[in-house]
Amino acid sequence: MSNPSPYSIIDPPSLSNFTPEIRQAILTHYTNLLSNDTATIPNIHINNGEISHPASHFINLHSPSTTTCTCDPLLPTTLLSPSSLDPSTLHTILSRNRLIFSGSPAKSLSFLRAQEEHVQMIRYVDFQFLPDDIEQWNNSSTKYKIEWEDLMRYIAEHLTLTDLILSLDAGPCYPIYVEQNLREYQIPYVLEAYKSIVDPVREQLGVGQKEKKEGGLKGFYVYWACFHDNEGEAERQVMGKEYVAEGKIGRGKREPFYPHGCAWEVEEGMELI
Repeated sequence: MSNPSPYSIIDPPSLSNFTPEIRQAILTHYTNLLSNDTATIPNIHINNGEISHPASHFINLHSPSTTTCTCDPLLPTTLLSPSSLDPSTLHTILSRNRLIFSGSPAKSLSFLRAQEEHVQMIRYVDFQFLPDDIEQWNNSSTKYKIEWEDLMRYIAEHLTLTDLILSLDAGPCYPIYVEQNLREYQIPYVLEAYKSIVDPVREQLGVGQKEKKEGGLKGFYVYWACFHDNEGEAERQVMGKEYVAEGKIGRGKREPFYPHGCAWEVEEGMELI
């Protein structure tokens, strides 16, 4: 029998299997490795409202030949299951991890509502858009757009915006565009989708939109798969005309599936002509 991959995970333990003291020690030991550099923030993936097994996202996406990344996006996720989300773990989990949402906006909203007592502890949120999501916008799916607007409204009303760093991420679309040999001029609808995605963010979370959130978000980062010139424009629409997204990895060294802080060593990057 061959040796299992070091990334193979079978029946990962739930944090609920440990005593509260050990559970807190595990989380604290890991998250104490964090710094102000957002590249070091571990991730928890929430797909269609459910915490996802890490194998469905980042297994074997980083190899020593393509990246200098030393981050480990697997650790907290391997220990998590929905049954382990008790109050003593939620405080640490929500405040020390980047929550990466994908799939249905309505189900993402349901996940947040289920943790409503604790959502003010959330500090890092990423919304990941896959090709099917972009198609939803392209097809003028009113239901999808309303769900996205509802999700942004909930964040505006329940999360502490001045402590929140939010990002929009369409990077996973890039390899598919390359596989289809697409060029930007062939997919103008993608740019329109990007702009439509940002509009509710600006309306609900933008600086000065409402008195209660006069200061707006702490940070806002946009990672598109193409039309990269629109990233800075979108960020300034939400954060103000002087805003610069500090620490952001340029598209030339950006990992499509993990744009937040694992720079590739290659010089060429995500570019559709």
